[in-house]
Formats: sequence, C-alpha cells, structure tokens
Amino acid sequence: MLQSVDRTLVYRSIDGQRLEYARMRFGAAGGVADGTIVGIYAGAPLRIRHEYTCDSRWHVRNVSVEVLAAERAIISLSADDDGIWRRVDGGTLEIPVYNCFDVAVALSPLPAALTLRRIALEPREAAIVNVAAIDIASLTVRLIEQRFTRLPASGGALRYRLENFDSGERFTLELDADGVVATYEGMAARMWPTH
Repeated sequence: MLQSVDRTLVYRSIDGQRLEYARMRFGAAGGVADGTIVGIYAGAPLRIRHEYTCDSRWHVRNVSVEVLAAERAIISLSADDDGIWRRVDGGTLEIPVYNCFDVAVALSPLPAALTLRRIALEPREAAIVNVAAIDIASLTVRLIEQRFTRLPASGGALRYRLENFDSGERFTLELDADGVVATYEGMAARMWPTH
C-alpha cells in the first residue's frame, strides 16, 4: 500500500512550451492535488489553475479548473457517491456524467496519478475506467473511457500504459515509489525533483 505523500513538483511539457508547479498531499483519508500551468498553448499565452479532492477510496469528489487566457473562465464540479457529476454553480453539463470517479485535464499528469492510486493495479493487470474529461479550450466535460495497464517495472519505476478509447491514443507513464508521475509520454516530464 502506498504511504502518505506530501510532494511539491515541477513538470515541463514535452514540447517545451509550458511549466507546471504542482503539489500532491495524500493520506489515509484521501488527498488533494493542485497545480498551476503557465506557458504557450495553441499559439497563445495560457495560465491554468486546477485542483482535485479525493475521498478515502480515491474517488475524485471535487475538481476546479480555472483558465486565464484572453479571458478568465472557470468550471467547478462535484461528484456524489454514485459518481454522478454536477456543476457547483448549478449549471448543467452538456452530457450526463455518471458512474465516474476519475477526471482528465489536458496538459497535466496529476489526474492520471489519482486514477492509478485508486485502481491500484497489480503487474500485468488492466482496468477500464470512466473519466470526466475537461476540455481546456471550452471548459466542457465529456465522459470517455480509458484503459490503464500495469507494465513490467523498469529501473525501479512503476510503468503503465494508458489507452484513450475516444481518440485511440496510447501513452506510457512512469511513476515513482510514491505513485507520483515522473514522465507522461507525449505530455510532460518531471523537472524537479529529479528522482
């Protein structure tokens, strides 16, 4: 079982256009992860603040994403015990999101670490999960399916393959012993700490 974690991290996007300052605080009662991304995205300056709160079963219960680009936009969601997501401001989602305990936000590896902590895969085990995917440009939410497969370890790193059934993309993630992402293929690599 993973230990309690209180980590500050810095990630650099693979294309070198963005940095993320992140913090992850995990314990027996659940955890909180948050980050701030700054840089260039789609040819324009961008700043994103995002935060996730998990319960003791590692179900994401609250998520907030604030995008500061040409204009400021924010979306805050909460989920009940059945994994039904609602907007905190009382607005409605474009499509129903249900039986969903995980989220994905483009440009950050933090949500994947939360999912992997929740599903706790054994070597060569796989799991399909419903994910509330938040689009950065529009702050809309879609329900997508992803499959995570635990791969053989490499040099002490925990390795996973993520398959996005919506887009058909596949990525390899490497996590350290604390369950914190070190590299997310095609997205980001940790700059600090280096081990």
